[in-house]
Amino acid sequence: MEIWVFAEDEAHLTELIAGARRLADGTGGTVTCLVATPEVRADPQTLISLGADKVLLLPARGEGVPLEAYANLLHRELQGADLFLFGSSRRVREIAARLAADLGVDCVTEAKSLVLAADGTGWETERMIYGGLATARARQSGHPVLVGTARGTFAPAIATDRKGSVVQLEGPVASQVTIQNHHPRPQSSANLKEAPLVVSFGRGVQQESQIAIIRELAEALGAELACSRPIADDYKWLPEERYVGVTGQVIKPDLYVLVGCSGQVQHMAGVRDAGTIVAINSDPNAPVFEAADYGLVGDLKVLVPALAQALRTHLAS
Repeated sequence: MEIWVFAEDEAHLTELIAGARRLADGTGGTVTCLVATPEVRADPQTLISLGADKVLLLPARGEGVPLEAYANLLHRELQGADLFLFGSSRRVREIAARLAADLGVDCVTEAKSLVLAADGTGWETERMIYGGLATARARQSGHPVLVGTARGTFAPAIATDRKGSVVQLEGPVASQVTIQNHHPRPQSSANLKEAPLVVSFGRGVQQESQIAIIRELAEALGAELACSRPIADDYKWLPEERYVGVTGQVIKPDLYVLVGCSGQVQHMAGVRDAGTIVAINSDPNAPVFEAADYGLVGDLKVLVPALAQALRTHLAS
């Protein structure tokens, strides 16, 4: 059983290595890690210590050559693999789609779980569909099966003193598309996927000035600030990378506090794996209370400052 992993985000790549290692250990298989620079700068020996048996260093791309240009090279290298685990970024998903079409094999994106089929002849995946309303379970077969996972699907790797090999792949990496300029979109310092504590708000916050109240609660908790999609898309009160939902950030914090959020399924799908959910809403019949572990009913302008003050007092004592 040969399992290959590829991602352009270093943290996600190490997570995929950990997941692949556990799958390989259960089947007597091997793990091969594909590394593209400058996206991933980790030392190959570090990747081996985290679970890879072999690290393949992809050849450098020319000036202006996009990451997607690796598709042809990967098509050549993947012929003997059984499973190809890939990251969830747009560019890597495009590469996976090209590979699936060229190889004539199955491709699944955003899988939440992955296990070897009971008869050992395929893979079974689980992913959310219809905006989180349902879960689809499917079986994939072929060589290789291509499966993409979101961040947080696999537990982090633990470094060991394992040994492995490092191979530098050769060959030109050409593309009919050339990147002329980069214009990065301004980003906030949000890191919702890694945050253990998140305070989020929805349209129950009716004025932009009221965000200060929510921010005080987040600061009292030491939490990241997030929102529902309309807050970012329609009102532009927070950057897009701070909205949670099936089309936004999919996160699993230890604690998720929702303020003035109705709890529509598209939003709650983004936190379905959260540890504890606390809802604050003036409507006792709001759908959010069905998903919450704890709920407070009342005016957010009263409850939120009181909760923030209680937290500050408790933490100071």
